[in-house]
Amino acid sequence: MIKHGNDLGHDSCLGEALIDSGEAYKQMAEIKYSLEDSVKQNFLDPFTAMQNRDLKEINHHLKKLEGRRLDFDCKKRKGGSRPNEDDLHAAEDKFVESKNLAENAMVNFLNSDAEHVSAMYELVSAELVYHQEACRILSNLQTRLETKRSQAASRPKSEHVPFRPVVRGASKSSSISSDQSGARFGASAGAGAIGGAGAIGGAGGGSGGDAWRLSANDKSQEPAGPAISVKPRLQAKSGTPTCRALFTFTAENNTELAFDEGDVIQLIAQVDENWFEGELKGKRGFFPVNYVEVIVPLP
Repeated sequence: MIKHGNDLGHDSCLGEALIDSGEAYKQMAEIKYSLEDSVKQNFLDPFTAMQNRDLKEINHHLKKLEGRRLDFDCKKRKGGSRPNEDDLHAAEDKFVESKNLAENAMVNFLNSDAEHVSAMYELVSAELVYHQEACRILSNLQTRLETKRSQAASRPKSEHVPFRPVVRGASKSSSISSDQSGARFGASAGAGAIGGAGAIGGAGGGSGGDAWRLSANDKSQEPAGPAISVKPRLQAKSGTPTCRALFTFTAENNTELAFDEGDVIQLIAQVDENWFEGELKGKRGFFPVNYVEVIVPLP
């Protein structure tokens, strides 16, 4: 949040709101870490020690008591009518000793309730501190966001003024310039051919002059190369609106018209400032304005 808020800048109400929110959540993360440390030290560690020490000791004495009880019962059954009094008394003493140790361990555990309840108290206290701090941080954040919301609502809204892409005007002027250059080139080429032929005819005499005039009349039909290259462009200017693809465009749905770089597309209409409708190879569709160079503009 802080990163994107800085990207938007302090002039943006949203940017400042993101920065404030990011700082607030950082503070909440810090108090969460404090909660975890407090819970581990004051609750988990004491209960872990109780499990590993007190309860383990009780289980040890209970298992030992069970074993000595079985030994005592076994010696009583084996003795029959004449049991060995010494062995029987020794087994009984061991059984009573284990019984006392197990009972004392359980009593000591029950008498340590104050320590156990204290650990529970520390757990709840740590949680309460966390939620109080979180509530304070979120309340302050809510107040700041309310201020930002009021500022954003009171700011005047900016109006968007659409503009035409520069590439369209540049393409049109480039096309006119190239047409005029081609026309001048064709005219100068024809004049050069006639002038050269006249110089040769003058050096050859009268019959040569007639031959030159016949040759010149024939050759006046020949310089079709430059004329052909210019005439279609002049006709295209007043003909069907067309454009040339500057880049390859891939259609994302069946309403768009796909084309490759260099394709000449017939223009049908301009939908808005960003999209044309055109036809290529019998297929109609929409395509972006900035992907093409207009050759003959729409009327």
